[in-house]
Amino acid sequence: MRPKPRSRRSPSRSAAAAAPDGQAPAADPLQAAWDAAVRQLAARDCSEREVRRRLGESAVDAAVVDAVVARLRELRFLDDERFARGLCERLARRGYGSARARAELAEHGLAHDDIDAWVADMEDGDAARARALLDRHFGGVPAAARERARAARFLHNRGYGEDLVLAITGQDW
Repeated sequence: MRPKPRSRRSPSRSAAAAAPDGQAPAADPLQAAWDAAVRQLAARDCSEREVRRRLGESAVDAAVVDAVVARLRELRFLDDERFARGLCERLARRGYGSARARAELAEHGLAHDDIDAWVADMEDGDAARARALLDRHFGGVPAAARERARAARFLHNRGYGEDLVLAITGQDW
């Protein structure tokens, strides 16, 4: 199979060459910030803090950042509640516990009062997810003390609370 021949057209003129005086046209900072924010949100859902930080890194005026974030919220492109619930669902599907979800939501800059409400649904299934993880990785709760301690560390590292881990592994410390 032969490779497709390359086009012989000359490259298009750049924006600087298209300007009458050869200078690049002045970009609207509001439009540039909007485009950057929409590109970021198209790649993955983000929290408001992440969008603000990303726009702030590109030396955008604070008033422009506020205007862009307000418009994104108005259009529901930016919604911290949707972001938090989606993150909790992804973590739960991957077998992580509610303590891990709390830490990640706080890392994304969400308010601690709101985190409790968003993680509450996830906490209900923590015990079942932890038992399923033990079954998958250890074939159930190990009988030997050393293996039980290893299983407890495994669950704790996956974001399950200490009380739940100790109750499931049958350890009384």
